[in-house]
Amino acid sequence: MPPPDDLAGRAAQLGHVLREHRGGAHGVAVLAPGLSPLEAVVANGGTETAALYGWSEPYPDPDPGRAAEAEALTDALAAPAYDALSPGERETLLGLLDAAVVAAGLTGDGAPDRIRAAGRIVRDQ
Repeated sequence: MPPPDDLAGRAAQLGHVLREHRGGAHGVAVLAPGLSPLEAVVANGGTETAALYGWSEPYPDPDPGRAAEAEALTDALAAPAYDALSPGERETLLGLLDAAVVAAGLTGDGAPDRIRAAGRIVRDQ
């Protein structure tokens, strides 16, 4: 797909690429410690999110240790993509991610999890 001509469209497309990169890693990382997809949804978003995604009760009570392991593995799998960035480029990316959250009006606890996760991965490099 060619990049959009406008800056907002290009930013949205590249943000989606970052999200998909982490999402792919998360799919693998959820299964590694033995979580089911439903357990991962409940662990991260609660039963309301599970219902929103179409899952039916009864909902599992996921093991918080396995959920934390999946999150840590997700970060570890996604992190090498940022190794190509210099420290200055990482700071620029963090600034752009923060600006995107503010521009979208999603500051504070409402900030999208995947944007926060990308920032966490970049900061930890």
